[in-house]
Amino acid sequence: TRLLVVVRARGQGCPRGDANHALTVNPDGADVRVVATWLRDGNHPNWLEDGRLSMNYEGKVCAFDDVEGGSCQVLSERAS
Repeated sequence: TRLLVVVRARGQGCPRGDANHALTVNPDGADVRVVATWLRDGNHPNWLEDGRLSMNYEGKVCAFDDVEGGSCQVLSERAS
């Protein structure tokens, strides 16, 4: 079991700059993974049944493996 959290970082001192992040974490707070990062054109992250993360990302619907810094696997060329 893992939790999905969206963090919106703003202001000086943010290690990755002003951005939005989809994080996954164990229920005890251990093993935090930054699965996706976006400045804009990203929203609605959710779990897929196979354990990947799905979201609108840069105008497409993408899936991301639950790993740090994974790449976008395009599911649809146009996000609605």
